[in-house]
Amino acid sequence: MAPAQVVDDVDVDMVQEEDEDQEQRLINEEYKTWKKNSPFLYDMILSTALEWPTLTSQWFPDVKEPEDKNYRIHRLLLGTHTSEGLPNHVQIAEVKIPKSVAPNPDEYNEETGEIGGYGKSSNGQTAAVEFSIVQKIDHPGEVNKARYQPQNPDIIATLCVDGKVLVFDRTKHSLQPTGKVNAQVELIGHKQEGFGLAWNPHEEGCLASGSEDTTVCLWDLKTIQSGSHTLKPARKYTHHTQIVNDVQYHPIAKSFIGTVSDDLTMQIIDVRQSETARAAVTAKRGHMDAINALAFNPTSEVLVATASADKTLGIWDLRNVKEK
Repeated sequence: MAPAQVVDDVDVDMVQEEDEDQEQRLINEEYKTWKKNSPFLYDMILSTALEWPTLTSQWFPDVKEPEDKNYRIHRLLLGTHTSEGLPNHVQIAEVKIPKSVAPNPDEYNEETGEIGGYGKSSNGQTAAVEFSIVQKIDHPGEVNKARYQPQNPDIIATLCVDGKVLVFDRTKHSLQPTGKVNAQVELIGHKQEGFGLAWNPHEEGCLASGSEDTTVCLWDLKTIQSGSHTLKPARKYTHHTQIVNDVQYHPIAKSFIGTVSDDLTMQIIDVRQSETARAAVTAKRGHMDAINALAFNPTSEVLVATASADKTLGIWDLRNVKEK
């Protein structure tokens, strides 16, 4: 019977490989269709290949406008997800984006079916869209998430694969990696990796993190002891029963923090309450699969959106979370 079992296993593997190849071909065809139509969908698009994939990205708030140039310089915060054994980095990129991005029909390429492309337009007026990595900071393992501190964007926090949260002051690191990880602070409180990370927009030095260990940790960098490089959480919440996927501070209500989880709930922590095993608000039965992300409405104190693996979005009113 053993040889027959081997044949069955091979057949299953071949079917799986064929399915994967078919899926990849479909993705490639959809990409080609999207790219050909992108000039009609967007004012501008920059497609650039990174050396390694990144699991995180965030625009920095600053924008430079060089004199006598037809472009602005924006900055991006990125990470890396390299092959096993290769070094990872927190990366800062500069992107030169033209001030004028109107497509020129004269630039239509019959061979590619596309309008425009890299570099200057035929009339020489539109600046080239350029992307370049300007700083790499050594990081232990892939960067699950990276976020800059709103009050000082030079301060960057990252979530690691071992559950640690690292805090870097980018001004204290060289532009090129040295091969040695040298974070300014290590935040130690999670037992597993995570992807939920957010700085407090209302109070400098405070941040929240969510992990696959089902906990949410709050941190206060102002409490670190002189001469120390490690910090324990100021508070740890255990109100979720499964993986915590995202954490967000409320942009208006200073004491509220939203969290979402694989346990199908969206919950609101009120930091004014001492209870850490239960949230102040819990929204249930709004999704049929894991909730991956949430976002508060920046102008309405009561509205919050959730995104789920069940392929739906939920809009909630915090005054009545029994319905969405």
